[in-house]
Amino acid sequence: MQTPADLHLIVIDRSGSMGWSGRIARAKAYAAGLLEQARTAGQQVAILALGGQGVEWIQAPAFARRAFIERLRPVGCGGGTPMEAALAQADAALRAHARRYPGALRHLWLLTDGRLLRIPARPQTAQRIYIVDFDDGRIAVGRARWWAQCWGAAWLPGSGGSAGLACPSPDGVARA
Repeated sequence: MQTPADLHLIVIDRSGSMGWSGRIARAKAYAAGLLEQARTAGQQVAILALGGQGVEWIQAPAFARRAFIERLRPVGCGGGTPMEAALAQADAALRAHARRYPGALRHLWLLTDGRLLRIPARPQTAQRIYIVDFDDGRIAVGRARWWAQCWGAAWLPGSGGSAGLACPSPDGVARA
């Protein structure tokens, strides 16, 4: 019998706008930092990417391993933003994790620039939601911060990658 382990489900927006100003590279670096933190803590991760080609599981829920970082390398960007479909899949995975590990926390990390026409419904199974905002160009729209407020989620700036950012670690403690 396995002991309960928190799940950190990372959703990476790889739509066309994430290709601007190196946003997708910074999002992948941020995700790699989260993977490493989860691995060190012995927790589980899953990675879901969404973009013009639809929604794709990069990594199904599993205990974090360094090898998962390599799976981020080929993630590119382009096209639309099927966010509702991605969040439906994320919520289903979080529900399955809750059934299997009832005592574990379920974290949803949304790495995006927030450039959507409308804010989708909040995934109900996520206990903690972090919206990491990569809309940091000269003409930042600011939708990700507003989105976080609408959902009651934590908003974190994505500029600079995960190294050196004050972001919650997998144990929920903010670290610089």
